[in-house]
Amino acid sequence: MNPVELLERAAPLRSLTEALADARRGEGRVALVGGGTGLGKTTLVRAFVAGLDDRTTVLEGACDDLLTPRPLGPIHDLSRDARPALAAALAADASHAVFGALLDELATPARGTAAVLVIEDAHWADEATLDALAFLARRIEWLPTLLVLTYRDDEVPLVSPLQRVLGGLRPPVAVRIELAPLSLRAVTRLAGEEGTGLRVHASTGGNPFFVTEVLAARHEVLPT
Repeated sequence: MNPVELLERAAPLRSLTEALADARRGEGRVALVGGGTGLGKTTLVRAFVAGLDDRTTVLEGACDDLLTPRPLGPIHDLSRDARPALAAALAADASHAVFGALLDELATPARGTAAVLVIEDAHWADEATLDALAFLARRIEWLPTLLVLTYRDDEVPLVSPLQRVLGGLRPPVAVRIELAPLSLRAVTRLAGEEGTGLRVHASTGGNPFFVTEVLAARHEVLPT
């Protein structure tokens, strides 16, 4: 993990840590990590997960940008690290059984006092996955669970199935974390000198991914 990429991310990390503390008390939370492409959503979540101790069960899945999305794709991903009941429910292809097995998995974490469930790129979620997330979201406040959803907020139309799921979440259950571009100060720190920092910030808008790529190729042509 490159610590450079975590500049100006202390507040989002603190929000995730506080949400997990609530989950440990049996007051489940949904952390909505939003931001455009390249703002470091995955980097943030990986840094958070890397800092967890063995009191926490971590389950991770990802949605994919496929022409034919696989139903419940991220649930299949995380089932590899879950108890057999979830995989059996998925194999039976019965949504009610999958929802129940997932709920049981999160209600009684196998290896700790709380569970962290990470679903990456929820803007690509298929309808079955969105149904599962909506099912969990309505019940999570009674679970020792932190559900972390990452999504590109600029790719979620105002009228969309995901927006309906997100719109139904309210504080304190919902913890909204919107990532911002890096400031000129942070980019200058990465660049090592003011002139380069000014130019890179102006050309990238402070997007962490673009900043990293441009600085890595500073002696070459602009990266594709």
